[in-house]
Amino acid sequence: MSGSGGSFESLERAREAAEIVEAGARLAEQERSLPQATVDALTGAGAFSCLAPEAVGGLELDPLRAIELIEEFARQDGSAGWCAGIGAVTTGIVAAGLPDAGASRVFGQNGFGICAGGFTPRARARRTSGGYRISGRFPFGSGCSHADWMVLTAVVSDKEEVGEWDQDEDEVRSLCVPKSSVTLHDNWDAAGLQGTSSNDYEVRDLVVDEDHSFRIFKGWKARRGGSLYRISAVTFAYMAHLGFALGVGRRALEDVAARAHAAQRYGSGVLLRDEGSFLREHAHELAKLRSARLLAFDAYGELWESVSRGDDPSLLERARVAAAVVHVYRTAANAADFAFRSLGASVLYRSDPIQRCFRDIRAGMQHIVASEVVMERVGRVELGVAPEDTIL
Repeated sequence: MSGSGGSFESLERAREAAEIVEAGARLAEQERSLPQATVDALTGAGAFSCLAPEAVGGLELDPLRAIELIEEFARQDGSAGWCAGIGAVTTGIVAAGLPDAGASRVFGQNGFGICAGGFTPRARARRTSGGYRISGRFPFGSGCSHADWMVLTAVVSDKEEVGEWDQDEDEVRSLCVPKSSVTLHDNWDAAGLQGTSSNDYEVRDLVVDEDHSFRIFKGWKARRGGSLYRISAVTFAYMAHLGFALGVGRRALEDVAARAHAAQRYGSGVLLRDEGSFLREHAHELAKLRSARLLAFDAYGELWESVSRGDDPSLLERARVAAAVVHVYRTAANAADFAFRSLGASVLYRSDPIQRCFRDIRAGMQHIVASEVVMERVGRVELGVAPEDTIL
């Protein structure tokens, strides 16, 4: 694994990119995808390679350093942070899981490939000679506009319909294919995270070689890399969500604090910086967000210590990371709500960074990882009752 020098260098490059990323935030919303200058900044800081094994040219950062890197880009712009996090996770899992021949093509022949797509099965794949035949339409291809490769995840079966699937019983495979082999549907027009190009993508009767596929969920086993890849795909993805939510919440509080020196509520005649209720609430929101960050780093840190010793993460460790994700999302959303309320009508314009934080964090919270369903499962684990499913 990379030493601490690589992680500090990446974080410093991310901070240096702030002017570029922030300048591109409005254009990202208008175009519904990241500008090339922003993509270049993320690439230069190692955002897409930070969770990939060193063996294929990745940085293989430890989870806490990766979360910090994603957090910094999310602080600059929510869409950039989302793409950094989802791109890092997707690319990292593909880079660790592909057979050698496939990994060589994706990460070697034409440079380090950026991957987009997801690991929830949305189709059925049929075995064919030397590979799999697949048709299907997949939603939420975040980052597809700047990706080189797309991930198609499917249940291997002769049945026509996807239907229900069992994470512990079904053979679920992720197939990595060139972006040129999929049809991108320009249908991403959302309330938040507008700049992420989270479009649908589709394939029809596509044959994919065996060496461009790997088992995910049951049967997952990394083919390269160190302790990082003992973490399950679900818990691996939590790094993206923690970094994203922490960064957006932090940006909202930073911006409202900066504007408090000149802004006042309508009719009050008092600057926000001199208004007791604002000062108290701002201090509370800061303390809550800092506490949530400490909780997240503590929970993921404990899990990381386990896998670094060569152990598999326990169910309790995974559950506590999952709980931290939900808590961080809610805390960041409350911070953005406070910032939005405090500045009145001035933040109604789409170009306003605080409005963007308000919309982006709410969009992120629609993800299953931020739902109360997760907390029900966590509650069962904390009480020593086996969860009813494998959502954790």
